[in-house]
Order: sequence, then structure tokens, then C-alpha cells
Amino acid sequence: MFAALCVALFSGCSEDAPSTTSMEPVNENSGSSLLPFVGGAPVVFTEVDPVNLTYKDHEGGDDGWVEVFNPADTAVNLAGLALTDAQTEPQKWVLGNVVVPPQSFMLVFLSGKNLPDFVPPHDTLNMMGPGCWTWTDAQNEDVAGFSYANPLEGRSRNCFKADGVSHVGAVMKFGDNEELGWSSISVFVGTGSTDPTDVLDMSAANELLLTGFISKDRVLSLRLAQPDIDDWKGYEITFMGTGDSTTTYRAMLPTGTTFPDLANI
Repeated sequence: MFAALCVALFSGCSEDAPSTTSMEPVNENSGSSLLPFVGGAPVVFTEVDPVNLTYKDHEGGDDGWVEVFNPADTAVNLAGLALTDAQTEPQKWVLGNVVVPPQSFMLVFLSGKNLPDFVPPHDTLNMMGPGCWTWTDAQNEDVAGFSYANPLEGRSRNCFKADGVSHVGAVMKFGDNEELGWSSISVFVGTGSTDPTDVLDMSAANELLLTGFISKDRVLSLRLAQPDIDDWKGYEITFMGTGDSTTTYRAMLPTGTTFPDLANI
């Protein structure tokens, strides 16, 4: 449980020697006790910063934070786990829907705002514009292939709105085309319209967050298109699917470059 890990971490900070991997309760007559140790925690604490000089929460606050890391090759949902700073309240802050992707970090702000579910950063830009189209070798070549990118079941278009939120989705199959000699399949989402010059300035961003379902162990290639380069040559980011629709995938973005040109995406 988070509670046991948190106590173990803070207590270990003042020791010269590494702390052990378990905690034993002290004598009841001593007037104090430790929370019981619970093994097999899905994440580990990698950093604790009670004085925040770097990051902002979704409202621009700069409260302290703890960083956790998921060392596994599968996503972890922290729902039901808890953080505490008091032994008398082991369930002080219970986490909700917070999915940590494989081999990834997650910041938990110590803001006291009691927001148990994952909330994107305060300066988030929505990259889901109204422009949406597909390109496959089956649609666009004289020698038709077998690749396709169909809308999700129950949807007539790849881009749609649900509960007032823009989404994009496709059932994709990559088919070999021996006669043509190559295969291609893509789903395009314009940050503005379908006009390549209708761009979004995201130069202030340093990371890209994508929430949604990617089939487990399948690799999704995402390219950031910019007007001066062919779409298929855009800056590439890859995500390994978890098979969990609540996963938020994270990729750090290079800054101060012309490839990608984050001022014109």
C-alpha cells in the first residue's frame, strides 16, 4: 500500500544506512506504532519534493509533490491505494482512476484539493481539431492493398464527440501488398482544419499526453506533422499499447528545435 511505502520512505531519509524492505511494529508499551508493512506495491517512490520549484498542477499551483514509478511492463491503475502523512489516518488520501503506463513516472501533487482522478496539467492544449481523414494503400493506389482504418463500432466517422469531448478512433489493419511492394495506413487529425497551414502553436509544451485504448503490446506510431515537411516524415513518437482504455500515455517533447517545429503543428 502507498501508506506503508510513504512511511518507509520518509523514515529512510534520515538514516545513514539503507532501510530494510520490511517494517516491524514497535513494542506497544512504547506509546507509538508503525503502520503494518504491505508488500508487492505496484509502484515505487522515486522522488519527494515538499518544496516545489519546477512543476505546476492543472490549476497552476506549485504545491509539493511525490513522484512514483511503475517498473513493470504493464500498466498499473492506482485506484484504491492511499497516501498519508499521519499514522492515525492510513487512508487519508485515496487515489481514484490514475493509470501509470509501463516503465513510466507519475507526479502526485500534495495540494489538499482532494482530486483523486488523473487531471492533465494546467497549460494543456487540445490537439483534437475538427479535421480528420484516413489514408491507406487500398484507398489511394492503382494496385489496391488490404490495409484499412475503419471507424469504431457504432461510429460513422473516425473523429467524433462523446459527452462533449472530441475523440478519434479507428479499427486498423495493416495488410501486405506484394504487387505494390509496400503498404501504408494512417489516420490524420488536424489540430485545426484539414488545411496544412491551419496549425497550432504548442511551443510552450514539453510533453504530449494521449489517453485511450491501444491494443495490448501493439505499437502506435504518432507523427507530428508540420507544413514544411511531408506528413509521413513528421517527428515520430511511439507508444506501446496496454490494452487499458484509461491509460494516459506520455511522451516528452524536444524544445527549441525546428524538427519538430512545435510552433506549427
